[in-house]
Amino acid sequence: GRRRQDGTPSAISQVLRAAVVGGIGFAVGILVTKQDSTPIGTMSALVPPASPITTSKYTKFQPLNFQIYTGGAPVKISLEDGTNATNSECSDLSTFGSFNGVMHCYMGHKNNTRDVVDRLKIMEDAVERAYELSDKSADTLKVFVAPEFFFRGRNGAYILRRDQETLFNDVDGECRSEVCQILMKLENLVGNEKYEDWIFLFGTTVVSESLQVEDTWDYLFYNFGILFKGFDPDKTTHHGKRFLVPKRYVSNLDFLTPFRNVEDSTREVYQSNVPDDEQAVLNPHNLKHKRYNRRIWHTYKEEIANLGYTMIEYGWFMIEGITLTVEICLDHDARTALTAFLADAAARESTLIPSYANDKVDFVEIPKHQAQISIVSSADMQVSPTSLALSNGGTIILQDGMNQDEANMTWEHECFKYDWQFTGGSEVVQRNASITPTEVVFNYEVNRDYEKQSVYTADWKKSLRGVFSTAKYEPMISAYAPKLLAAV
Repeated sequence: GRRRQDGTPSAISQVLRAAVVGGIGFAVGILVTKQDSTPIGTMSALVPPASPITTSKYTKFQPLNFQIYTGGAPVKISLEDGTNATNSECSDLSTFGSFNGVMHCYMGHKNNTRDVVDRLKIMEDAVERAYELSDKSADTLKVFVAPEFFFRGRNGAYILRRDQETLFNDVDGECRSEVCQILMKLENLVGNEKYEDWIFLFGTTVVSESLQVEDTWDYLFYNFGILFKGFDPDKTTHHGKRFLVPKRYVSNLDFLTPFRNVEDSTREVYQSNVPDDEQAVLNPHNLKHKRYNRRIWHTYKEEIANLGYTMIEYGWFMIEGITLTVEICLDHDARTALTAFLADAAARESTLIPSYANDKVDFVEIPKHQAQISIVSSADMQVSPTSLALSNGGTIILQDGMNQDEANMTWEHECFKYDWQFTGGSEVVQRNASITPTEVVFNYEVNRDYEKQSVYTADWKKSLRGVFSTAKYEPMISAYAPKLLAAV
């Protein structure tokens, strides 16, 4: 792992320590733009496997998908008369970037505290709207999923300053860093009786930290999803409900690629006279880094555990007897959960995964029946049938941040063969296996039994508070009808 030259830990570990006030957990991927390629090796819990909980209080589940555009704002927009104009959302920014060859700008406020507060208010509004549309039965597990890149700021990442040695004020107990503010607010949100039977994937947060070394381009990039289990504070606490799930793969779409030329004028990609926290970060994928570096996170694994968090290293976990997988965008297309399952089946020693029940976490073997529920938070990604690690009758829930299309599946020819192709912004797909004397096949069913409602009843564009683009589509909640959990 990497440490600062003065020997102090990476700032993100300080954030974790600060956020231990009362949260549930978050999923993290880290990239060091200067890294070695030495394999870490297999990481397994150093405890004997416990007996998995095979029964659950839940018999049904209900997907509650939060659809909101989390991509950059397009610099050029089309007007009703068919002409193009410059998007006013990008007018006060000094740097722009390319997304699939089209110029965009990141959205957000220059004041990061205001930026975080406004994004949290929108998330809180979405959760409250989802609750209004949800099934209130105690035997139904509600699964709230938001898209990738919900928290990232106007520079493409919340930038931790080089001189920011401490991110938590030990004198007055005030939470100062953006990450700490996000975690604490969301932790307070889900510690509510009405969310006792909920799990939340609050999209992802992007943070960049420059290391105190001579090389200008030595940075850490954190891209993590926030995963919470709700609870009633009058009955229990957050203990056992905190999880970290590293994102493995860096997509070329994770960051805009900074350009010099916009509207025939020159803008510098990196301006040496501008502070790091006032300019857009570079695209690490263009620096030939395709994976988030997991070594530094592995280095702090024990410290993280001491702070009360449990790392989900292979995409698999269990909640009160239910088997789930969780993946962030490209990790799903790269088959991380499925590969972990197959590798575990081939290995001599079992891979142990966290299992929460009765306010504690045990480590158990990956269930052979695979996942009853798979969760994906993404941006410009669809369900991949060859990536699924579902039990018979299991369901995948995907929420994308760059697509508002209705879910659909078509039989397409690609790479010299036919296969099912899935599309849509909110996707809920069930898979069933069929074995006959003449055929072995998976059958898929797109869930179209849902109610779709706007998060806001008034002016939705004003309600986005300048932190998300209004040039695309309105934020919505898709509340699906409760379905029986896959029998295992």
